[in-house]
Amino acid sequence: MRQMSPDDIDSVLVVENLCYPNPWSREIFERELRADWSNLVVIDAEDGSGHTIAHICYWVVHDELHILNVSVHPDHRRQGLGRHMLDAALEVCTEQRLQYVTLEVRVSNAAAITLYESRGFQSIGRRKNYYSDNREDALVLALVLGDKSTDQEV
Repeated sequence: MRQMSPDDIDSVLVVENLCYPNPWSREIFERELRADWSNLVVIDAEDGSGHTIAHICYWVVHDELHILNVSVHPDHRRQGLGRHMLDAALEVCTEQRLQYVTLEVRVSNAAAITLYESRGFQSIGRRKNYYSDNREDALVLALVLGDKSTDQEV
């Protein structure tokens, strides 16, 4: 795993287009690479090709980490890459003493929901018609970290 660079965008777009009916564009990745609060991490293929096979994008804002995008090339799924990226993001939470992790996920994405729930995420809401390609709802998932016994401003 390593930080994404502008040179990775072409390879990342291949994965993005294989994973989503409404994938992020080059411009979105370029914008995220420029944003101070945005973090993009990639996993490269082990074959030395220089191609990325997975990526994650998350924001760190105040005391929260918000996951925007997790993608694993279909040929490399069920190998723990998504779990590995998620765990690395959760380690950032520990290092930076963040209190919350949030994300949206398609209600039909059972594999992702299972992964998030295995790490302690809970559903806190539902966004109706969230996805523009098919008007599918999104579940809003959250993980509360840190000292849960004190009141925190949200």
